[in-house]
Amino acid sequence: MKTIDVNLYIKPQGYPTLEEMIEWRQTPRTKSEYHLTPKHLRNCKIEKAKVGKIRKLCRLISKATGIKHHVDHMWPIAAGGPHWSGNMQIIPAEDNLRKYSKVDPAIKATIQEMLDEEVRLNAER
Repeated sequence: MKTIDVNLYIKPQGYPTLEEMIEWRQTPRTKSEYHLTPKHLRNCKIEKAKVGKIRKLCRLISKATGIKHHVDHMWPIAAGGPHWSGNMQIIPAEDNLRKYSKVDPAIKATIQEMLDEEVRLNAER
């Protein structure tokens, strides 16, 4: 498996090149995503199914429109966001690569509130 130097993507002087971002996006991240998934959802079959359906929908949208789409983390993982279905959206690949790790503070706060609610509901079960 190919490894990528993370320092290439955390550039104090600016953003990585498009080629660097594309290379990063094509690197398998399944194992690392496990550790970024909230603990109470790591072995949850329902959450895994939701993420799978989002990815499948992304492929279908790309095929139907002829425009490459990505599953985007609204609160980017690179900015500390969780790998969780409630933090995912499907957007055109070009927009996702341009967005990189930017996050609107209001979106971040909303996602955190939703995740806190998930944790609370899980604790009640």
